[in-house]
Amino acid sequence: MCATSGQNWHFTGHQFRHTVGTSMINSGVPQHIVQRYLGHESPEMTMVYAHIHDKTLRKEIEKYHESKVVNFQGETAELDETVLSSNDDLQWFKKNVQARALEHGYCARPRVLGDCDIPGFDGCYNCPHWRTNKNFLPILKDTLERTNNVLKKAQGCGWQLQVHKNTPIKENLEKVIKTLEADND
Repeated sequence: MCATSGQNWHFTGHQFRHTVGTSMINSGVPQHIVQRYLGHESPEMTMVYAHIHDKTLRKEIEKYHESKVVNFQGETAELDETVLSSNDDLQWFKKNVQARALEHGYCARPRVLGDCDIPGFDGCYNCPHWRTNKNFLPILKDTLERTNNVLKKAQGCGWQLQVHKNTPIKENLEKVIKTLEADND
């Protein structure tokens, strides 16, 4: 390929794949679709390609916060409007908040606290940095049902450790679901 300077510009197929992956992510194609399209075995590999442009990040943050967003206690978590007010603030957000997408919401843990040390997604239901909205209600309801089943079995068998660990998850899920369902009315 010839650049505007008249010099040949060489690129590899891998660079083209990278461009296609980034373009797909920024065009709103879900990551799991991009992962399959590019033939990646893991979502982590696809994340290498997922260079989110500022415009895309701003649009997705606004879209996510169009409906009520709640924390693990079912309390409304407002979006700080300054996050979207300028590119400098958006850069701060990208550098200082992990904003990791999860199957049941997202992680808003500040980077200064380091990586999350809570094992598994169930830990999120007790974490003050977890955020979710009504789009995740089906997953949250399914998790509550499975948690209730675990509790029923644990109580019947006298497994106090399982009861102790799952009761706060159940209570928090009930608060979150109640708040999100009230927002739907």
